Formats: sequence, C-alpha cells, structure tokens
Amino acid sequence: MALPEPASLTEGLWYLPAPVNTFIIEGPEGTSILVDTGQDKTYARRLLRTSRDVLNLEPAAIINTHAHSDHFGGNSWLLRRLPDVRVYAPAGAATVIREPVLQPLGLWHGATPLPELLKKWTHGKPSRVDTELGPGTLEVAGVPLTFIDAAGHARQQLAVQYRDVLIAADGFAGLELLEKYPLTFSHDPGLMLQSFERLGQSSARLAVPGHGSPGSPAELAAANRDAAERVAAAIISALEERPLTLDKLVPALLGQLGMSVTDVVRYQLNASTTAAWLGWLRSTEQVWCGVQDDRLLWSARQLPY
Repeated sequence: MALPEPASLTEGLWYLPAPVNTFIIEGPEGTSILVDTGQDKTYARRLLRTSRDVLNLEPAAIINTHAHSDHFGGNSWLLRRLPDVRVYAPAGAATVIREPVLQPLGLWHGATPLPELLKKWTHGKPSRVDTELGPGTLEVAGVPLTFIDAAGHARQQLAVQYRDVLIAADGFAGLELLEKYPLTFSHDPGLMLQSFERLGQSSARLAVPGHGSPGSPAELAAANRDAAERVAAAIISALEERPLTLDKLVPALLGQLGMSVTDVVRYQLNASTTAAWLGWLRSTEQVWCGVQDDRLLWSARQLPY
C-alpha cells in the first residue's frame, strides 16, 4: 500500500503519515533528527530515504519518545547504516529499548512470554541509547527542543515541542483511532489523565499523535479525556451488575465499547489495559477487589472479604 508523502508541519519539521507516525526535524548544516523510527525496517528505510533523498538531510540523531517497539523498532536497521548517530530516549524507556524483552514480559505477568508476544509489534530489536532524557529544554544535534512529561500510555514517555508543533507521541491518540479503539493502551490511567491536561495546555498551534491525524492540543486532550471517562464508566457499570474476574471483565468491557479481538496479542494488550484501569480505579476507591473461591474478584462495591 502506497503511503502519503512527508507533510510539512512547520518550518523545518515534517511527518511521515502511517499507522505509526514518524518525524524529521531539520538540524544545522544539512543534518536531521529522526523522531521515532516506527515498527520495523520498512519504517526505517522510508525515514532514511525521505531524509536523504527528498529533504537532502543527513541524520545526526534519533529520538525515541517511549519504549514501545512500534516506536523504536526501526532503530536497529538505521544504526547499522548510521553508526555515528546519537540515540536519545527517556531514562526509564532506555532500559527497555536496550533489552526489549521487558515489554512482552510485562504483558505476560512477568513470566516467559507466549510466542505471539515475541513478534515485532510487542518485541522490537534491541538498540543502544546514548543519552537519557527528562522533561525540560535540551539542545539535540544543534536544535533546541522542549520535552514534556507524557507518561501514562507508557511508564515513561516524552512529548517533543519544536517551534509551534507538539509531537505528542502516544500522549494523545488521534480522533479516528479513538473512534475505532476507545480502549487505548495504558500503563497507568491516572498518569495518562494528568498528561492529557498537561499536553492540552501546550502553547503549540498543532499537536500530532503517534497514531492518527494532527489537531489542536486542546481538541485532542478533550477527545482523549472523553474516551477515558467512557472507559472508566463502562468498567464501573459492568462491575455494578456483579463481581467479575479480569478474564470475565475484558469481554464485557469490549462489548460495551463496541470492540472485539480475535488474536492473542490484541487480547493481551486489552487485558493489560483493563488491569491498569482496575488498579487506578481501586486506588481512587471507585472499585474494590478480594479473593473468593480461589478467584480475584472485582466489584463496584466494597466486598465483605
């Protein structure tokens, strides 16, 4: 399938629309910074070709916004061809980028992952990280950038503001993605909700999510917050009917949200996200859990266990 040409977002910044959006920032003296490298070598090859052949810029740095393999999966291919490029990533994310099996381990209860979870969508190839990032302003390859805490979707994640554009990473999901998949992946919904507010208050003219189309920061923040509130309400509604185990709650929740899954990886991503929501809702005393008949049951009312 032919993908769209790179789109200019502001002077010196382009994005390559795809299922996972990637970005190129112009640096000094004919150089570029690649922001996220996509899922695999197909994304990496497109990034390198676009930077060199279309924009006439030689990559000097790679920034990975977070440690999900669909955002760093192209690193390995690029670094074999660009050995002098410096790689930047959030401090905690760097650990996973260097040892990607930590992602599927986390999805499978810390145990040896199922084979389906060891494929490129959830298990990228390892990459070095040269500089570990935190929130604040930093010059990368001669370009001043502002990094904004966008944790929640991932344990650590940074959005990147360049001029008047916010590269939001998965701090926001695009409107079309929310329509199709309202249960967006989350490591910590509480942090995610805080990030919506933080990113929504950005001074940027435009925000570009890691998946989906650009919009204003305020518009994307409102839509993502609405989707999150719908998820929380659906979980509480399902648990008000009767206590449920996680494996019973997942299909009930997907049904309420108009979603369906047919493969192991998508099921586990949704189960992990549901567990994250349960943990946050319990911490805010909106749901409770207890063990009965060797089952961990969740309820919208405190149970007498």
